[in-house]
Amino acid sequence: MTRLRVVLLLLAFSGAWSDVHAQQVPPPMAAQGAKGCDDLFQLAGLVWHGPIPTMTLEQLAAYAAPVYWLSPDEPTMHRKGGRDIRVPLAFPFEPQVQSPVVYYQFTSLIRRPDATGSPVNVDATNKGASVLNLAAIGSIKMKYIAYFPDEAGVGQHTHDVEPAEFRFIVGRANGPIARDYGYRCDSSDFVIVLARVTGEAHGNPWYYNVLDVDRETTLPIHLLVEEGKHAMATDKNADGYYTPGYDVSIRTNDAWGVRDTISGGSLLSGKFEAWMAKVRKPEHRVLPPLPSDSPFYERLLTPGGGGPPNAVYELRPYPPSASATDELLRHKIAEKETKNWPVFRRSVSVGPIVEAINEGRELKPFSVAYRYDSSPGVAVAFPLLVFKNVHEPLSGGYLVNRLYFSDKKLRDWGWMVMYTPSASRWFDEYMAMGMDLNRYESDDGSLAKARNFVLEAGIKLRFRAPNRVLNTIMNFWGFRAGVKNVGAIDIERLSYVLEIGAGVW
Repeated sequence: MTRLRVVLLLLAFSGAWSDVHAQQVPPPMAAQGAKGCDDLFQLAGLVWHGPIPTMTLEQLAAYAAPVYWLSPDEPTMHRKGGRDIRVPLAFPFEPQVQSPVVYYQFTSLIRRPDATGSPVNVDATNKGASVLNLAAIGSIKMKYIAYFPDEAGVGQHTHDVEPAEFRFIVGRANGPIARDYGYRCDSSDFVIVLARVTGEAHGNPWYYNVLDVDRETTLPIHLLVEEGKHAMATDKNADGYYTPGYDVSIRTNDAWGVRDTISGGSLLSGKFEAWMAKVRKPEHRVLPPLPSDSPFYERLLTPGGGGPPNAVYELRPYPPSASATDELLRHKIAEKETKNWPVFRRSVSVGPIVEAINEGRELKPFSVAYRYDSSPGVAVAFPLLVFKNVHEPLSGGYLVNRLYFSDKKLRDWGWMVMYTPSASRWFDEYMAMGMDLNRYESDDGSLAKARNFVLEAGIKLRFRAPNRVLNTIMNFWGFRAGVKNVGAIDIERLSYVLEIGAGVW
């Protein structure tokens, strides 16, 4: 099961089912005894399986739809609970109903390299009625988007639009991946497996709550909605508590979690603390409109046969931003809009490389700063693998390349590997070590070189870009203060280091 999960997650990054199959070596599962269809159809993350090769977008959205779990003091809920809850709402320009409303948008359909025909037959008049061709699809990305009439706390405003992204793998139960990983199933059913969920938070990818689905994940996915601000946090085991390192799998030190206390006016950008989140109560869950053949339907919507005890939201296709008459709302919808969705493309063998580059563009994991270290200069920092961040597994921090240049015409330079606990906390310590190359004029007037081991340690202060223009350049700006020593065992020279510039590192 664990190995299959790893492959599914790699596949979620690359978007290529057959590419992963070609690159992976089958593990020795046969000696442990092959697993059958029953085991496969209970796979963690499985949202649907069946013989029918087609499905509408609306149907898939319903099968995988999440539970929204609100704070007991959510301002837009107006102290209501159970079936009386009416948020999230429909957009003001759309028909209003006596239930919550959640929108969906298919942002990426990856076509299998061996597929014939289009992955989707688009219905231009009703996006939800567009038909997926499951035999032609390798993976899917979609977003569930919730609308709240206003936001409370720091920077409060009207019209809050908050998404969560879901990534799926599509294949057959008797396909090559299932066989290679120990499943001997003779069923030709199609299977749709949820591999990753990303709860977006405050428009900054470093804060996003990312969960890789594993055997401990409870479906349907539960999303904890931050009080007043409405950031989305994944709740892996659906217990109503956010647990750092458990409810998120990626960038655990940077994940925002759910900080209900900021609705009172305090913006907290340090690490998550348990006291920041209020306890969720069962009556404040908003349930999805699951189809009657969903494996979760009876447990969630008809417990004891008495019908749903909570409000059940209505699913709608995400409308174009041009439909909004309010200028601010139009802008908010456009920020989360994928034009002309559903969008599909063919998978390629370089998928993981492309994904790493795209992640770099989104996260902007690079820094440039003015540096003063006995003389003025410049410093740049970037991921250890250039485009891909490298985590230190014990602490969850990052290992980063750091280059700096100084002296006349920037002739002196140094290279370090730097460790930092996070990329987004307002206050961080750091440590770096590497090599320093110093050019100087010798007694005879010639230019000499000296290479030395260097060690540097200090603190980094970060702050969000103060306006939209600066934010397009870098997510964060900051100031660094440290002490550098030259020499490994015997310290030859100490100096203060000061940096100010843009970037997370």
